[in-house]
Parts: sequence; C-alpha cells; structure tokens
Amino acid sequence: MEALGTLPADQRAALVLVDMQGYPVAEAARILDVPTGTVKSRCARGRARLLPLLTHLRAESGGEAGKKSAGGRNRTQGASVPPAAGPHDAGPSDSAAVKGGGGRA
Repeated sequence: MEALGTLPADQRAALVLVDMQGYPVAEAARILDVPTGTVKSRCARGRARLLPLLTHLRAESGGEAGKKSAGGRNRTQGASVPPAAGPHDAGPSDSAAVKGGGGRA
C-alpha cells in the first residue's frame, strides 16, 4: 500500500478503481470524468511505476509465483495456442457468422 502512495493522484485513482476495486475501464472513466484511453494509459503508467517497487515481493513469495518466465508477464512456459490442423479448422464458411451476424442465415 505504501507503493501506491508514491504514484501521482491521477494514476493512483485509476489503478484503485480498475485493478483493486474491479471497475471496468469505461465505468472508471465515467467516475473520473476522463476518456477511456486516459484511464488505460494512467493504469499502464502506474503499473510501470509500481513494478520496480514491488518486484521484491515476487522473489520472496517462492513457488510458481516467484519464478520469472522468459516470455514476460503472465506467460506459462511451453503453453501456446496450437496451430490450425488444416482447412477444416478455418472456421465457419458462412460470412455472416464470421462477422457476428447474430445467428441469422
């Protein structure tokens, strides 16, 4: 919680609403009376400022959470989406379904 106090007030407010209280970005933007892009950038900048202040917590926690993966944030070693097996996996042939046509043919 001390680390949050080091952030500028606008970044702290955005992070508290979105990351701690679970508000959707659009709702946080309405509460803060700013565009959604502003909330997103404030959260990203706030997280970037907090990262160096909180990395010691990850190293001390041990176990899986304490391990850094080579792929970056939120990456599990070896986990990836398998490639499509062929044309039969290409998806629906109905262009309305592909474009989200609401299920009507």
